[in-house]
Parts: sequence; C-alpha cells; structure tokens
Amino acid sequence: MTFTVAVISDNTTKLQYSDDGLQLISLDVNDISASQNLNRDISAFIIDTKNAALAHSWVIAIRGDAEYFSHLLYLHHFSHILTDVNVPKSSADLLQQLNDWSQRKAQLRLSDSSQLNHQVIQYLWLNKSRCITVKKSLKKEKGFYYPLLDLWSDVDTAGKLAWLGKQCNAGFLQKVKLINRTRSCKQCDSAMLNFIDTCPSCKSIDILTEQALHCFTCGHIAKEQTFQRDNRISCPNCLTQLRHIGTDYDRPIENIRCNSCNNLSINSEARAQCFSCEEDNDIDRLFINNFYQYQLAINGLTLAQSGSLDAPLPVDLRESVSKEHMAWLLNWLIHTPTADETQFHRLIKIRIVNYQQLLQEKSELLAEQLLSDFRQRLAILIGDQNTFCDMASDVWLYAFPFTSELALDEFKQQLLNIAEDAVDNALEISVVEYDLVEKKEEGEMLSWINRIIEQQ
Repeated sequence: MTFTVAVISDNTTKLQYSDDGLQLISLDVNDISASQNLNRDISAFIIDTKNAALAHSWVIAIRGDAEYFSHLLYLHHFSHILTDVNVPKSSADLLQQLNDWSQRKAQLRLSDSSQLNHQVIQYLWLNKSRCITVKKSLKKEKGFYYPLLDLWSDVDTAGKLAWLGKQCNAGFLQKVKLINRTRSCKQCDSAMLNFIDTCPSCKSIDILTEQALHCFTCGHIAKEQTFQRDNRISCPNCLTQLRHIGTDYDRPIENIRCNSCNNLSINSEARAQCFSCEEDNDIDRLFINNFYQYQLAINGLTLAQSGSLDAPLPVDLRESVSKEHMAWLLNWLIHTPTADETQFHRLIKIRIVNYQQLLQEKSELLAEQLLSDFRQRLAILIGDQNTFCDMASDVWLYAFPFTSELALDEFKQQLLNIAEDAVDNALEISVVEYDLVEKKEEGEMLSWINRIIEQQ
C-alpha cells in the first residue's frame, strides 16, 4: 500500500523520506491558498518551516478542513497543540505511523462529522496518543481555552466546559488529568480578576501594614517608631522604659491599619475585582473552573468502532433513560390499562420557555448550573415509578404510570413553585400533559415523541 504525504516547506530545510510505500508531494508553505485545493489522496501532512506564523496558518487550515481534520499532521521545528507528536525521523517510522492510522481508519464506523461529538471521537480514535487539552491565553476571558473545540465550535469557553462535562457523563470522554483551575466573576464569569487586600470594615483598598508596640504599664498602643527614643524603647505616653518583651511590653496581633476609617485589624480581607465588568467579588462566591485533559472513554471507543451506541438502562432509576427506552415504555403503558378508574397513565413534557434568553443574558455554563439546580429540586418530587428522559437542554419528558389526578395536580403545582423560586433568575416553564390512553392510534411511538418535542 502506498501512502501520499504532503510536505509543506519553504525550500530552506527539508525532511528526507525515501520508500516505495511513500509518495511525497511538495507544497509551497507561502501559498496558503493551496490548502483549499488539496489532493484528496493525502494521508498525512508534514509542515517543515521555521516561519511560525505560516506554520500556524497551515495547521488551522488543515484541522479546520472537513476532509482532513483527523489526518496525521506533523510540525517540524515547532510544537503545536493541534498537531501529532513524534515527528517521524525515518521512512520506517513514518510508514509505521501511517499503517497504524490506516488500520484504525478501516475500523472506524463513525462517518458523520456534522455533530461535534462525532467529529471529536473520530479525531481521537485515529491516533490513540491524541487528547483534548487546554492552552493558556490572556486574550480569553477565562484565561484558558480548548483550541481544537474553538476551531470546530463558536460556543464560548463556558459552553465548551459544559459540553465536555456532558460528554464525560455520557461516557464518550474521560478526564485524564487536571491541567489548571481558575476562578471567575460571579457576575460575568470572566477570569480576568484583580485580587486585592481591603479593609475588613469599610472595604477600602487604602490599607497598610504597621509594626506596633503595646505598653503594659499604661496600655498605650502605637507605631513602633514612636517608642524609639535615644536608642532606647520607652512609652511616649507614660515614659516608662521598656526593656523586656513579654514583661514590659508586647506586639499586638492587629497590625493592619486602614487609612480611610482608621480601623486596626489582624488580617486584611481579599477581594476580587473583575476587569471585565468591574464587579467587586467576595472570593468565596467566585465560580471555580476546572480545565482537564480529555481522552476517549468506553462509550466513545464503542461508538467509533460500531457507529452506534445502544444506550443501557440507567443504574439509578432517577437517571435519564434513552429516547428509545422511553418510547418502548410508553408503548407498553398504552396497552396496559389501569385496574383502578381513578388512576391513569400520563406523559408530562416540561420545557424551559426562556432558555434561549438565559443563554443570551448569561453564559451557557451559568444557564446549565441554573437548570441543574432546578433539576435537583425537581428530583425530590419524582418517585421511583416515574421514568425520566432528557430530550434536550430545555425539554424533559416524565412518564407517570398509574397516577391519580390529585397526585398529578400536586406535582404540577410544586413544579411551578420550584421554577419561581429558582436562584437569581425565575425559570419560565411550560407543562404539557398527554393522556397515553388516547394515543393508541398514534402509530410508531418514537415518531410521536419526536413530534411533541418540536411542539412549543
């Protein structure tokens, strides 16, 4: 088998590979437009230039290409977070890596890259040494970002953190190690903060540390300099000569003085001032952002090799089931009439009406946190007999088998109370009730579920 390798260079230095299994084609590193008309038979790219800007442009162009985003990509002279490590030193090394990539590509059954998680899974699968990791940048409000996800998605960093969390919960990705941790403003979620010591009494930043002495004879407390007289220490108030610390005098614990209110305190109070929105934050109330490195988890590996994933039943009955399982359950309930005339089977659809508004007013992460708090309180109302399906970020389905009218009305009222009591922002929710007995003629249950999800 012959592999086509594109060597992108500026003709100053070149890596030499010579083997019957390799077909090398040369591209001019200065002609970045050539990246739009690449040979579709290319299996790998080697960028060989000492021009960092041109090298970066080519990396972005290749990784952003729908055809080549997951191909082998090596960068000589530099390191880049979006390239493959271990630039082949010989033809044998290059052929070995190409064969490994080709074998994994042949095993790949996931061909749709229109969904972000499918695209990420393909990228990680084709080279097992790859990972999703972060990079530091002062241009980003959170101080860190995921370059690969930034290239493939326009969602902000907070949204990407929420997305990565969902992929881990679904078993597609797993955390490898914690790279860094930041704290961000509770108002705008920016990590561009100025930590400054303030007076614990009036919050003024005009404070200073001073050394003071305490005279045991008269109880006078003042700056240490005022006790210095003719190379001796004596109290400026009672004129007693102070010879032995602990016997004649001591140093008070309080040594922080505020020039605004003249308050004397033991410690200052640290505050976090946001550079983005100028919010003055209590440090204990800052949002904590953990930035991890990620690799494929078991469900991601399974999806890559099989092309589909049969979602298992949840271990915890309060966890979300798959849409397919919900369809099966509803179909079973339709054909299982209740023996008690006061009981019935119902499906409840809960939609967050102002979800898009929350995303606009706050980051996706903050919106997710708000919905998570709402769901935690909602879980208290749900019994073990109720099956739950998370259809979308703003749409949830609950099956209520063998339920009375009184119990259902009580649930809906408590649901509305929780939404109104949501911290910081009241959630606007809609609750739609479906009588499963009336849906016997609806036909294929999964199609019906998809239709009611789309309904406002």
